[in-house]
Amino acid sequence: MEVNMQNISLSELLKHPEYKQSKAVLPVIVGIDTNNKPFIQDLYKTPHLLIGGGAGTGKTMFFFFFIHNIQNRYSPKGCDITVLNPKGIDFEKYVDSVTLINDVDECVQTLQNTLEEMDNRYTLLLKSGAKNILEYNQQNLENQLPFHIVLIDEISTMISCFGKKVEQNIIPLAEKARATGIPFSNSIQYIVP
Repeated sequence: MEVNMQNISLSELLKHPEYKQSKAVLPVIVGIDTNNKPFIQDLYKTPHLLIGGGAGTGKTMFFFFFIHNIQNRYSPKGCDITVLNPKGIDFEKYVDSVTLINDVDECVQTLQNTLEEMDNRYTLLLKSGAKNILEYNQQNLENQLPFHIVLIDEISTMISCFGKKVEQNIIPLAEKARATGIPFSNSIQYIVP
């Protein structure tokens, strides 16, 4: 999907009836359509999202928008956001509202921990007979699992440092984390010739 960049007021989009009435579990506004209505993607149904673009095209700005979008719908107790930021800049203002990891080694370890969390959640689902986090939370109203979103800014930095170690963690998460409520999104910078 290619999204045309233009100035969009976040507060205006978050007040729009299309967003307020959305039935999406994890609604994320990714832009506006040709009728100037919010284009909403349900991250729960689209568990891995790749944001691509050259330097200065707005990838990190989209992540800011994304964080505000999720925090508008969920409290930290209902949806935990982890930002893996190996380049170490840009996300300082979110340090109180997200789990921010800047160190490359810690970013890789966090991916490993997320993979373990996914496996633990699958064990809980299996024991309860639930097929996914939504069914589990309906059965366990007093002890619900929060969604856990992992955002990776500049995944290429992690891959260039750790290669296969990063890929070995990302592939299983991409294949089966959705049911456990752990979608993740990453950005990659590419050079436009």
